[in-house]
Amino acid sequence: MNNSLIYVLGSNVLEGIGNRINELNQKLIANSSKFDQQMQKLYSKIDRLSSNVNINTHALEPYIDKSGERFQDKL
Repeated sequence: MNNSLIYVLGSNVLEGIGNRINELNQKLIANSSKFDQQMQKLYSKIDRLSSNVNINTHALEPYIDKSGERFQDKL
């Protein structure tokens, strides 16, 4: 094999590797974007649930027994 053929083959291999790396980078970016969107949805749900818990706690506050009487954890 002459040097120019080796150079062309090596160049093609490197170009193929570069293309594959670019493809993988694009997939990684897409997956990161999807992950970020899912995390934002999760944060929104957590915020909604915690605000509902606060609302329910405040709504039930007037009905809490103030006697301090404790009941067993198990029947």
